[in-house]
Amino acid sequence: MRAQHTGPTDLAFLECMEPSLPDAIAAMAQAGVTHINVIPVFLAVGSHVRKDLPLLLEQARAAHPQLCLTASAAIGEQTAIQEAIARFALATLV
Repeated sequence: MRAQHTGPTDLAFLECMEPSLPDAIAAMAQAGVTHINVIPVFLAVGSHVRKDLPLLLEQARAAHPQLCLTASAAIGEQTAIQEAIARFALATLV
């Protein structure tokens, strides 16, 4: 990934682990980052993706108006990920 994207990257969590998404966004903003694309690493679209994440992003936009803050669809909605999971599951049957 670093060969294809040389900009800053970070992990963040919505609960139970650190850094929290607001803390990670604040740290990147303080470091001078001007664009953040959040990639939700969830296999299914549950309440975190539908409710929690949009609220946190709205709050982050208000706190850091200088940022261009976007979010992709949840990773589990991506065909390549679904196919990889299916391949893994089939491989366990052998």
